Amino acid sequence: MAQALKTLAQAAHGVAASTSDPAAAHAMLDSAQDVMEGSAMLIQEAKQALIAPGDAESQQRPAQVTVILRVPPAF
Repeated sequence: MAQALKTLAQAAHGVAASTSDPAAAHAMLDSAQDVMEGSAMLIQEAKQALIAPGDAESQQRPAQVTVILRVPPAF
């Protein structure tokens, strides 16, 4: 997972650097940042679920985070 996020960051920077449209570059970097932040949140919630296997709320949080991450941003 960490390698995939690193690859995403590198690709996003490469695409942003190669575009002549500053707004598109900014949007690309914002989107990549959203994905990386969401992934970090999901990883953290999954860790908490593993730490507290008997806690129902901790077990539900990773699923709730994935639903949150699927909501498209408001443009």
